[in-house]
Amino acid sequence: MTTCAKDIMTTELILAHPDMTLEEAITTLVNNRITGMPVVDEHRHIVGVVSEYDIIKSMESIDEYPKIDLNQKIRYTSKATTVHEDAPLQEIFKLFLEKRIRRVPVLNKKNELIGIVTRRDIMRIMFYRSKKI
Repeated sequence: MTTCAKDIMTTELILAHPDMTLEEAITTLVNNRITGMPVVDEHRHIVGVVSEYDIIKSMESIDEYPKIDLNQKIRYTSKATTVHEDAPLQEIFKLFLEKRIRRVPVLNKKNELIGIVTRRDIMRIMFYRSKKI
């Protein structure tokens, strides 16, 4: 039996939206202890991913810290790498290594966001499989 994205993905998603402010994004990331989250439109179609890196990058032109306009809209990576729910574990593993990403959103056949696989999910499954040997 092949392990697929749907077998290891997290389905309780924390989501961003394109009109989210910097303050909302920072608060959501910090309070949920996550490093990034999918950005979706009103139909749950993925339009990107916002990460700590994206937020820090949007602050790089600021001369004086902590003068940050927290009401500005988030800047996010619009070309998100995604997989479909039936993507095999090896394909996901390869994506993490080749693209050096931290998370990959999982889509259903209608291209709707249904989950996310993180590096921690990969480590968890590899750890527990190793313990069973």
